[in-house]
Amino acid sequence: MGSLKTEPWELAAAKKRESLAASIPPEWRAPKTLLPPDSQDDVTTWPETSGWFTAEELAITDSTAAELIAKLASGELKSVDVTTAFCKRAVAAHQLTNCLSETCFDRALATARARDEHLARTGRPVGPFHGLPISLKDNFHLKGLDATVGFTSHIGNPSDTDAALAALLEDAGAVFYVKTNVPTAMMIAESVNNVFGRTVNPRNRNLTSGGSSGGESALIAMKGSPLGIGTDIGKWLSPHPRRLHRHLHPPPFLRSLPDPRLPLRHAYETARELGTHEMWQLHIERTAYQKRYLDRWNEAGIDAILCPTTPFASVRNGDYKHVGYTGVYNVLDYSCVSFPTGLSADESLDVLLDSHGTPLGPDCEAVNAQYDPSAVHGMPISLQLVARRLEEEKAIAMVGRVLEVL
Repeated sequence: MGSLKTEPWELAAAKKRESLAASIPPEWRAPKTLLPPDSQDDVTTWPETSGWFTAEELAITDSTAAELIAKLASGELKSVDVTTAFCKRAVAAHQLTNCLSETCFDRALATARARDEHLARTGRPVGPFHGLPISLKDNFHLKGLDATVGFTSHIGNPSDTDAALAALLEDAGAVFYVKTNVPTAMMIAESVNNVFGRTVNPRNRNLTSGGSSGGESALIAMKGSPLGIGTDIGKWLSPHPRRLHRHLHPPPFLRSLPDPRLPLRHAYETARELGTHEMWQLHIERTAYQKRYLDRWNEAGIDAILCPTTPFASVRNGDYKHVGYTGVYNVLDYSCVSFPTGLSADESLDVLLDSHGTPLGPDCEAVNAQYDPSAVHGMPISLQLVARRLEEEKAIAMVGRVLEVL
C-alpha cells in the first residue's frame, strides 16, 4: 500500500496565488509602469490620476449602489458596462492592496448580459439588485470556487452550490464577480493568511485593513465594489502588508532535531471534549453576566451607548491586539452599528494626555504604549452605537440622528 503524498503548504499556496493571477484578463491589469511606488502610502486617488480608467468607467465606479440600481433598472446603464467597470477597478484594487481571493469574471459577464437581455425583452428589472455587481467575503460559497478562509488545506475543494445568501441575492438581480480576502479562519482582526498573504489599507498601506472583512473594506475603499457582503463579529478597519515575501527555508540539520509533534500529541491525548454540564455552566455564566449588564442599563435609563470600536483610528500591520470595545457586545448579543464620523485623526490634536493618570490595568497600559498619533494621522475616525438585544432598527435610526448632528 503506497503512502499518501501531500505537497508542502507553501507550494500549494503559491499555486493558488498563481491561479488567482491567471484568472485576471491581461487587459484589466494595470501595467507596473502606471502603478504607484511601494513607498506610497495612500493609493485611494490613483484610479482618478493614473489615466488607466476611461471617463465612463470612473463615472460608473464613483457612483453609489443606489444611483447605479436606479440607472440599471431604467436601462440608462447596461449591466455589462457596469460589471466590466467594477471588474477592472477591482483588479486595480487588488494590485494595490491584495484584497481578492477569488474571481468569477466569466460568470459575472454572462450574468450581466442575461440581466440586460431580460430588461430589453420584458421591460422589467429582474429584482431590486438588477444588474448590480456585488462582492462577497471569501467564506461565502459560490459554485466552482474555493472558500479557503485562509487554510491551505481547503485549496482545490470548490463549492458544489452557491451559499443561501448568494442564491437569494442572485435571484434579486445581483451579479457576482469577486470574493475577498480574510484572516485565517476569520478569527483575528487583520486580514492575513498563509494562502493569499496580507491585505493592506489603501488609505495608508502601513496600516491594517482589519478583519475579518478586511478584503471587503479595502476593495470598497478603492471603489472596486459598489456593495460588498461581509460578516462581522468584531471590528474592522483597512490593511497593508510588508510587501517583502519572507521565506524560512529548513536547514539541512532539521531532520536531526526532535519531532515537535510528539509532545503536542501527548498533550492532545490528555485533552477531552467539554461535557454537556460544563457547557451549560458556561451558558449560565454568560447569562448571569448579561443579566447584570441589563440591570445596570435599565438603572441608567439610557437608549444607547456611543463608543469607539478600537482604541485608535487604525493600527500598524501586525499590531492589532485590543478587541475590548467590540468583544463585550458579542458576549452580550447587543445590536451595534459601526459608522464613519466624517472626521479624521490629527496628530497635533490627538496626543496622549498625561492627565489620563495611572493606567487602569495591563491592557490599558499596553494600549497607551502602542498609541502613535503620527502613524494614524489623517485616518478616518469611526464610532459604534450600541443598543440592546433585538433593537437593530432602533440602533440604525439612532445612528441616523447622530450623523445628522455630525
